[in-house]
Amino acid sequence: MQLWRIFLSSLKLPGKKPMFTLNRTGMDWAIIYLCILTALASIPGLLASDQSDFGLNLVFRLIYFFIFYYIPLLIMLLIGLSIITFIAQLLARWQGRKLRFQTLWKLAVYSATWPAIICTVIAGVVAQWILLLSSGVFILLLLEWMIRIYPKRRVK
Repeated sequence: MQLWRIFLSSLKLPGKKPMFTLNRTGMDWAIIYLCILTALASIPGLLASDQSDFGLNLVFRLIYFFIFYYIPLLIMLLIGLSIITFIAQLLARWQGRKLRFQTLWKLAVYSATWPAIICTVIAGVVAQWILLLSSGVFILLLLEWMIRIYPKRRVK
């Protein structure tokens, strides 16, 4: 039930209320949500590997897919989201906002919902690198929009 609320709130980003609601969730829910998003985004790869016959039975095919497709995709997403978050943190400091890396990282994970859904739907139509580049730009623009909602630092 918590994952469903997170999903619905992440679809409403960059609204102020969904953003602060998602900010109150724990980091464990963000990582679980990212794993589910990665599983969703890897469905076209699973279907493509299922169509090519390697002579493997179903269990070995799923293990092969998990080791050589899902885990590398998850690691690339973690690295990519961390790089995007670092850029967003630089933008937040430049604008004088009081945001930490952890907060921005969670918001980056939750803002990856729409790109994951779109990439899953149009995976076979557009080149993979175009999808990844446009998803990264979309997440960074959405983070910039959310950074502007947070208050500026108070000068003492």
